[in-house]
Amino acid sequence: MSLTSLSFTFIFSVAVFVLYAPVNSDACSELNHKTFLEDRAKIAECELDTHDGHFANQYRLGVELHFHESDIRQLWHKFLQSAFLKEINSPYDTCHYNGYFSNMAL
Repeated sequence: MSLTSLSFTFIFSVAVFVLYAPVNSDACSELNHKTFLEDRAKIAECELDTHDGHFANQYRLGVELHFHESDIRQLWHKFLQSAFLKEINSPYDTCHYNGYFSNMAL
């Protein structure tokens, strides 16, 4: 296989990540504008979800993804979500955050 046959197309997209956080945390101030996964994922926007005006322990993160096309094929379905969660939880001794990538609107 020659190097010219490999695909290195750069992909930029914004994905919505639904984040669950402890009641006593302020996930937006802790995470907004931080980068993860070797600067390939940046939290560009963070919104608190409420239900009938009450805190729902849920946030919607707008995550900018900067990957080569070949990386997306390898990472997206199996590894991106778990790698992202592992990294945002790394400052804590236990699982502080949980969540998933979603097709929801931000």
